[in-house]
Amino acid sequence: MLMVMNVEANAFEYRIVSNSADTTLNGYDCVLYNITDAITSYIGTIRDGKIEITGESNRTFPAFIHVMSNNNENPKRSQINLIVESGTITVDWNERYPVSGGVLNQKYNDYINKLNSLASDPASQKKVWKDVFKENYDNGLGEDVLIEAGFSCSPNEWADAISLLDDETKAMTGISNITERMEIIKHTWVGQPFIDLEGKTLDSKPIKLSDFVGKGKYVIADFWASWCGGCIIEARECLLPLYNEYKDNPDVQFIGIALDDVREAVEKLGLPWEQIMDCEKAMAIYSIYSIPEIVIFAPDGTILHRRLHGNETANKLHQILGSPKLH
Repeated sequence: MLMVMNVEANAFEYRIVSNSADTTLNGYDCVLYNITDAITSYIGTIRDGKIEITGESNRTFPAFIHVMSNNNENPKRSQINLIVESGTITVDWNERYPVSGGVLNQKYNDYINKLNSLASDPASQKKVWKDVFKENYDNGLGEDVLIEAGFSCSPNEWADAISLLDDETKAMTGISNITERMEIIKHTWVGQPFIDLEGKTLDSKPIKLSDFVGKGKYVIADFWASWCGGCIIEARECLLPLYNEYKDNPDVQFIGIALDDVREAVEKLGLPWEQIMDCEKAMAIYSIYSIPEIVIFAPDGTILHRRLHGNETANKLHQILGSPKLH
């Protein structure tokens, strides 16, 4: 009885409305997805470019509104991320985040803007998410930050973060799934020996990761795919300049570990390093949940660094070897 009274005392009403006069989504269905609980609720159809979502909850939570249609002639989609909290939250179909809302949604927008301003500085981004999480670990904003960080943080960082959560929150699907993945990823985390992979060269010959790793060189491995826009940017803007710095250094080897046939993408980008192509099992074996991911292997085959992006790869390589050694 006391527990019921407590839930009712903490319950709040929320209202999500669109302020857009955009009618191009008329007739499209919407769902509201609770990211922490991993629960989808059907909320209706867009009329006159607008929709209103109302409900009651006893906890704030991260969510997104997903717009979908079976109309193949007009396959436009829209997804808006937000924090469900007390009061009215206003969204626009042309914006990714809320136009206005309560305190948590204001903080959410500030957080996203801060991350975007640090797009070329992953280390500073990590500090931002840690600070925001510590300040909001007991609300929906903290849950959103934590779940998103689960794709880039280390197992130890994850363990430290969830130690702040109560048992109920730890058990929620969106968080417990990541905890399970972190247990698996420990087997291929920093300090562990590499696990071999097999694939094809660009001219369709058999090739293995062990043809490169454990041979006395630092190996910079790019896990990627030709259909991944972020992978293309990473290769062109980060890896190619770094390769040109170290291409004459006999202690460094660059390779690509590609999930699909990347011959066309390699030619278009002018990537000069070897590829292990059609390596479909790479994601599962190395517990990679988003690409690109750069992994550095030590000369003895030990995993030295993981989950590198942007200038992190160059920073790590410079720390290991200093300025490029030319021979």
